Amino acid sequence: MKLDGERKRGHWTMKAEWLQEIEQQIATMTDLEEHLRLQVDLFGIKIFDLKLLKWANERIFDQADAWIDELLQYTRRMPKLRRMLQANKEEPEAFLRKQIAFLFNGRIDDRFLDNCQQVAVICYRYKIRPSYYNACLHGLEQKLCDMIREKLTDKMLVEKIFASLNKLVSLEQQVMLIAFEKMGKFNQKKKERSMRFKAYHEPLTGLPNSRMAQDTIDLTVTRCAAMKRSFSVYKLNIYRLKMLNQTFDRKCGDFFLQSFASRIREVTKLRDAMLCRINSDEFLIICQDAMNFGEQKEFAEQLIQTSDKPYVINGKKIYGSFNIGIAVYPSHGGSSSQLLLHADAALNEAKKKGRNKYYFYSEALHRQIVQKMMVESELQNALLNQQFILFFQPQMRSSDQKLIGVEALVRWAHPEKGVIPPGGFIAIAEESGLIRDIGQWVLQTACCQMKRWQENGGPKIPISVNLSMNQFHDEDLLKNITTALDVSGLDPRYLDLEITESTMAKDIERSKNMLNEIRKMGISVSLDDFGTGYSSLSYLKNLPINRLKIDRSFVSDIDHNVRDRAIVAAIVAMAEHLWIDVLAEGIETSAQLRAVADCRCDAIQGYLYSKPVGGNDFEASFLRKGRH
Repeated sequence: MKLDGERKRGHWTMKAEWLQEIEQQIATMTDLEEHLRLQVDLFGIKIFDLKLLKWANERIFDQADAWIDELLQYTRRMPKLRRMLQANKEEPEAFLRKQIAFLFNGRIDDRFLDNCQQVAVICYRYKIRPSYYNACLHGLEQKLCDMIREKLTDKMLVEKIFASLNKLVSLEQQVMLIAFEKMGKFNQKKKERSMRFKAYHEPLTGLPNSRMAQDTIDLTVTRCAAMKRSFSVYKLNIYRLKMLNQTFDRKCGDFFLQSFASRIREVTKLRDAMLCRINSDEFLIICQDAMNFGEQKEFAEQLIQTSDKPYVINGKKIYGSFNIGIAVYPSHGGSSSQLLLHADAALNEAKKKGRNKYYFYSEALHRQIVQKMMVESELQNALLNQQFILFFQPQMRSSDQKLIGVEALVRWAHPEKGVIPPGGFIAIAEESGLIRDIGQWVLQTACCQMKRWQENGGPKIPISVNLSMNQFHDEDLLKNITTALDVSGLDPRYLDLEITESTMAKDIERSKNMLNEIRKMGISVSLDDFGTGYSSLSYLKNLPINRLKIDRSFVSDIDHNVRDRAIVAAIVAMAEHLWIDVLAEGIETSAQLRAVADCRCDAIQGYLYSKPVGGNDFEASFLRKGRH
């Protein structure tokens, strides 16, 4: 075999014996991947180049330790390369030996490619730019060339070796750069996938989130519309998750949520269904099976049955109750927003039925929701247009028929429907939050009315005003009460605030603190509807209550029901020992009045004396006749 440029200016470029030895070397370029074969061809690497470098390795580098030590001095001046090697737990000497071995072993194969990719991985991991590593590799090449120049005197031979070495170093640089770029693209895609996963999944359970749920419903609506088939949406709400977190801790709550999701997922596996977590205590199931009503009910019951078995948390058995609201496409909505809204409405109805209940959205519920929306809108207009009025009902002392107090009750003077009692709008006002504005108007107006009556010679008696649950738990309650008193000029002694047992039971400790603050202002407090809520005698003694109002349900049959009479008598006796006054509500007949009096309850309120009436009628009936 003759070399290219074998003759140059009449001289042999390589001694015959060296050429023969080089040709006898074994070198291979086998089974190369297509892109590696292309790079080899582009750099003009031939089998002879590999043989020449292998021959040089055997003839020149017989004193490896000496020149490797010199090369190590070079790497020690490169802190970044040194830190990379140390972080990779690889000794610089071993690394250099391996790199040189690949350049001089006479092979270009998968191991060569793997080595380049390994270098790319290390560089990418430790944020070493390819240009920096290539500079290091170039420095290594220069050192190798210096060593070759010292060992060989034939300049032409040295140049041939230099050229072959440069080809392989350039190949390694190029392959490493390609691997580095691929890794960058791969990691970028991985990062994008991770970001997309985080954007569409919540981290605790790994379930799809509300965004994914809405997108999935949108796609399912489109597909089912084209196929003219139905699917269903199940919205789940866990009962009192906040209380679980407070009773144990957040970690236990997280464990419960993960366990809950796992149980529900076992049921959804039986269907073509996606389970999503859309809120802290809310999950959503998008069931794409076309089920009839019976199958939809069966699926809901299977979900509810998962709550039969308790969850073991910190060694304690906890039962995870929940409710389900169900909406079906296309009967209950033709878009994701409608289906989610209607599933939520059905969920609210399920909650009213108790724990572990489910409810299907219906036309009747739709009409009810529309009616609520209309009433809510009209309530907002009523506030702006001052359509609310106060009615007043007297509170009497039966022993001498003396007026001892008055309760202010709100009415809605609707321009078309006439006077609407509280039952027609209070619940919707509570739900919408408008009750706070309405309640503040009632409080301030009642205080102003009582102040006017007193200034006009009326009796110095308290006026009772009901506080809604929203009002009582409003952080601005004390400020609002102060504002009402300041505006009206009413002495706090003549204001009585009525709250219900259920209002206090929501947060007993806060309720106790709030009532203490109200009492410090000189305002009295009555516990309304006593006996119908959640009050316990064990904590009633600790609450700063001035008066108990016995609910009308204990009075309606008291004239002929021995048990009702015994209950009223017991309440009065208990209150006497606690220095709490008692008033009986709902007295409508003389027989009821006598029965209540027999129980030593002298303060009464009811239709026997008067139903709630307007301000002028109340003034005419109870303030001008001297009955006080």
